[in-house]
Amino acid sequence: MRREDTFFNRSYAMTVNGQRIEISRPLVMGIVNATPDSFNPESRADSPLQACQLTEKQLTAGANWIDVGAMSSRPGADVLPEAEEEARLLPVIQ
Repeated sequence: MRREDTFFNRSYAMTVNGQRIEISRPLVMGIVNATPDSFNPESRADSPLQACQLTEKQLTAGANWIDVGAMSSRPGADVLPEAEEEARLLPVIQ
């Protein structure tokens, strides 16, 4: 029997920071928002410690990688100045 040609029957890969990541199965990305106005309150982290705790929870639950955001992308959200976005983001990723 011939396998149907679908996304998950193909071999894909990407390179992130010099590391090759195989995408031969679905992967899960956890979201940590270092912004008080994120659409999803469960993804919000009010401090670097809370961000680390949320990251650990998501990785334990099966996330393959974590996306850390510092500016809301919800409809109607204000665009932050770069310096403010960095001030929210850098303490979390450090």
